[in-house]
Amino acid sequence: MRIGFFGTPDFVVNYLDALFKSNNKISFIVTAPDKPKGRGQKITPPLPKQFALEKKIPCFQPENIQDIDFVNLVKSFNTDIFIVIAYGKKLPQKILEIPELGAFNVHFSLLPRWRGAAPVNWAILSGDTHTGVTIMKMDEGLDTGDIFLQEKIEIGIYDTSIDVFNKLIPLGVELLMKGIEKLEHKDAKFIKQDESLATYAKPFKKTDGLINWSKDALSIHNMVRGLQPWPGAFTNIKDKLVKIWKTDIIEDEGAPGRIEKINKSSVYIGTGNGILKIIEIQEEGKNRVSPVNFFTRYGFKIGDYIT
Repeated sequence: MRIGFFGTPDFVVNYLDALFKSNNKISFIVTAPDKPKGRGQKITPPLPKQFALEKKIPCFQPENIQDIDFVNLVKSFNTDIFIVIAYGKKLPQKILEIPELGAFNVHFSLLPRWRGAAPVNWAILSGDTHTGVTIMKMDEGLDTGDIFLQEKIEIGIYDTSIDVFNKLIPLGVELLMKGIEKLEHKDAKFIKQDESLATYAKPFKKTDGLINWSKDALSIHNMVRGLQPWPGAFTNIKDKLVKIWKTDIIEDEGAPGRIEKINKSSVYIGTGNGILKIIEIQEEGKNRVSPVNFFTRYGFKIGDYIT
């Protein structure tokens, strides 16, 4: 199978590696342009480009994916399928229709639930107990294509978005390789998405991480898990931005934002319903720590309100 691959983040190299080691041929890789990275803002190529250079695979980084010269270049490879994983730009119909068997996207949700940019985060934020990987045949819509393959996993009550993402990566690789085999054997079946079940995982703003202590403990716990690594769930204490990285839920009564208990390793804060056990925090510009030293350093005691 001759494959054109579109993808940008580091994790997509897992997929490239599996494809490269298979009987398939990666005809080309399309990824984002090089950009400044790290504290020194050094211009750095995306990892897929580094993979392409190492494996001597043609690699393209178009600024304008609609450019007719780029479209004609892609056409010239006579590929069987395109694989698209977190490329970062919407592919127009004139590109989607190029490969003989179509363009396929690996999406980290159980479509049609959580179409869009941040499906793993929104699944946790919303308290979903399951998510998964969907491989769909792409059309011009936002994750609206026909479902080819889908597999489900459980989301644990303490799983963060990073934990779930790391579970979905290998599952996606396995499902993709299975899908390619089905396409080769002309054994592909497709299911239309049920539009009545569609939900959308919009991108986050930094302010989305601000905790409202009047919400219930479970909702805040889900924020802490679901908004990692960015923007993170945070609160303002003594004019300092404090990110909260690890929590648990205590089924007891407390006042929103009030310190209900302090022990050797944790601080317990009341919410609109239940108490949130704070296990790990990070003051802006500092390392992650147990919350006890922070709260005692600033003179907090049981019964005080943190905001």
